Amino acid sequence: MTMPCKIPKEVLGYLESVEQDCPRACREQHALAAYVRRVFDQEDVHVDREQLGRYLGLVKYFPYDRLFPWEEFLLTLWDCTYKADGTPRWKTVLCMVGRGAGKDGFIAFDSACSISPYNPVAHYNVDICANNEEQAVTPVKDLAEVLEAPKWESKL
Repeated sequence: MTMPCKIPKEVLGYLESVEQDCPRACREQHALAAYVRRVFDQEDVHVDREQLGRYLGLVKYFPYDRLFPWEEFLLTLWDCTYKADGTPRWKTVLCMVGRGAGKDGFIAFDSACSISPYNPVAHYNVDICANNEEQAVTPVKDLAEVLEAPKWESKL
């Protein structure tokens, strides 16, 4: 028998905005919201809140105050939600996002989380695929700027 898992606020906020169509959401987003609710209600999953908190704590090193709601939603589900056996609930993600929505920033941020000591997988490899080399290296350059910023150099 599975125990429903309480949906964390980082996921719930995004789900509610999709369900309320504020801003307007496509049918795929509505289907995703229903699917995620069903998983949390019917499957034995848990969110590693400590890991999520540590990952979100890395935001301060980036040139933005916080992640967009869709980024918090994705980070929580993809990087911090686990099945009962401890394996990731979602091990593959396809994220289709339009221009200006923060893709490169999120890729750089998620990469930082993945290579941080907060990731339980030591020496994690990050590969970035894109339509061309310029697009692929943009998040890498963004992450390098964070790591080399004089403000954070001694800490990082």
